[in-house]
Amino acid sequence: MPLIELGSPSTWKELEQLVGQILSECGFAVELQREITLVRGAATVDAYAVDRSTTPSSSVIVECKTWDVAIPQHVVHSFRTVVSDSGANRGILVSLKGFQSGAILAAEKSNISLLSWMEFQELFSERWIHNYMVPLLRREIDPLVEYTEPINSRIFRKADALSANKQKEFRLRREQYRLLAWKLPWFIIPPDFPIAGPDLTLPLRRILPTGAQDGYPDFILDEMALRPLAEHLANFWRDIIATFDSIFGGRA
Repeated sequence: MPLIELGSPSTWKELEQLVGQILSECGFAVELQREITLVRGAATVDAYAVDRSTTPSSSVIVECKTWDVAIPQHVVHSFRTVVSDSGANRGILVSLKGFQSGAILAAEKSNISLLSWMEFQELFSERWIHNYMVPLLRREIDPLVEYTEPINSRIFRKADALSANKQKEFRLRREQYRLLAWKLPWFIIPPDFPIAGPDLTLPLRRILPTGAQDGYPDFILDEMALRPLAEHLANFWRDIIATFDSIFGGRA
């Protein structure tokens, strides 16, 4: 699966915020810098996330490390104690510089995952697409689909009330953007999603037939990460939808 974000965070705080944002967009209830009660005492963790989509609900503790060296064994031992004593179902250590061999051994046969920033994104990318990206893009493309679909009696009634010049402009816009509104979106948000789900490989230029690429700029077709792709598509569609809105004097 493609990565969600471009590049790596430059600070611990940025890593913590991005981890929390991704988990939240995946449907977790997330608290950053959460103080949790342990068997003895308390501890503050970078991110505490609860997944209520499961029965029973499950909890994940995430610690973020932007140290200049690989994480040593004692850090994993301490983290295992926090996760175990808190009653969390799983712990994730995210490190930008990797883990020492002793740390990897310390996490074996436990509920602790040691992940790079890339591996963290790969772990949640499919769920992020299902829970965040596809719903967002469906909301954004919906007005353009309505404006360009072959039969839409509600839109057509409103178009019939326009002046002759506006009706002509509407027909021209429909013809101009009809394929653009239907071909590419079908590949990234197919009608049977989430039963089948999109099998995304980036850049889109690599997986789309030529006809589906028509009308889309290079910065969309060549994008290598999911979040900027979603943002580019949403903004691109909004600009086109605005040209239809201007014909009707507002959203039809």
